[in-house]
Amino acid sequence: MAVLVLFFAAGAYGAGPQIKDVKFEQDKKGLVHVYYRLENTVEDVLKIRLRLSHDGGNAFDLQPKSLSGDVGEVSGEGGKQIIWDIEKDFPELKGLGFVFAVEGVNLSARKREEARLLAEKEEARRKEEEKARLLAAEAARRKEEEKARLLAAEAARQKQEEAQRKEEKARRKEEEKARLAAEEKARLAAEEKARTPQGTVLIRQGVFQMGSPDGVGDADEHPRHKVYLDAFYIDKYEVTAAQYRRFAQARRAAMPEQAAPGADNHPVVQVSWNDADKYCKWAGRRLPTEAEWEKAARGGTDTKWSFGDNESGLGEYAWYQGDSGNTAHIVGQKKPNHYGLYDMHGNVREWCADWYDKNYYGNSPESNPGGPETGAARVVRGGSWFFNADNTRSGFRLRLNPANKNDNIGFRCAVSR
Repeated sequence: MAVLVLFFAAGAYGAGPQIKDVKFEQDKKGLVHVYYRLENTVEDVLKIRLRLSHDGGNAFDLQPKSLSGDVGEVSGEGGKQIIWDIEKDFPELKGLGFVFAVEGVNLSARKREEARLLAEKEEARRKEEEKARLLAAEAARRKEEEKARLLAAEAARQKQEEAQRKEEKARRKEEEKARLAAEEKARLAAEEKARTPQGTVLIRQGVFQMGSPDGVGDADEHPRHKVYLDAFYIDKYEVTAAQYRRFAQARRAAMPEQAAPGADNHPVVQVSWNDADKYCKWAGRRLPTEAEWEKAARGGTDTKWSFGDNESGLGEYAWYQGDSGNTAHIVGQKKPNHYGLYDMHGNVREWCADWYDKNYYGNSPESNPGGPETGAARVVRGGSWFFNADNTRSGFRLRLNPANKNDNIGFRCAVSR
């Protein structure tokens, strides 16, 4: 607690209102109570402030701030009290020789002086106006001036009304334009929604950077290059075991054994590239190209992952080696990327339509690349519950024999727009 030993108080006095009998004490809670009296104030208002000297009154360089009571604008004669919470302002303040100064500025006197100056200014203005009036010697001239003034005022009024009419017309035109634009936007959105295949997300046409920057990833992820893609739709989630079962039943084919029996909402696994291709065609869709898959996975970004370059955020978006418990999980449990797509960085790897070529990026077409004409392996993209963090990057590439089946490979479908 701050403790002061206070020797004397200094009051600020002026001619007229007086500040007297300044006293103070510090209570057990550490609060400092400063008492003073106002005399000869009549109807005056004083601006009271409290200052503190720590060197016996040579310099009042400490300014208390946590004050309450009769401080600031104060009026009325008699005893007054200021309470200072010293702990808030100077919690470590201790010592001897402290002096308080209670100072007051007569605001009423200042206001009277301001009123006097204003009256003098007003009187001078009136004299100038009278002088100007007397100089207006000819009544006829004044009459013509008044007539001209009235005509000008009428012309100004008409001009203002015309401007207001034009402004109102323009405003209504803009409102109508905005209304029509909103209706058109809503119509297009409704048409797009009706046109969008169930369970898919529209990826709009445009250019993106495909591949990884220098110093990141394997050799087959380079060079990074610009790719233009037409608009397409892609499944929001990986194809589930339940969805694949309907396909198998419709074709009277065997259902592949799943890693998690009975987990219908898990991604289907143990499917070859050929199985995935047949399912997508049966559903009226197709496997996405490698370029389509990467654009969808990036979600409009150029970073290692759709959420940035910092691996620490991966667990919010993907089931991978670091958090999966060595098994796949129900689709859509992690955060989606900016396009609204789930599990692009993990859960299970996904078959793409393309044949694999480690040098393909060096000579692939810039517009709608579809992979090499032939090959020995198909492209697999995305991370999985079995993979480490580096293998979940948006640009990571993998190849597998199209007949390969295992418990960490699934797929999702795409649709051309």
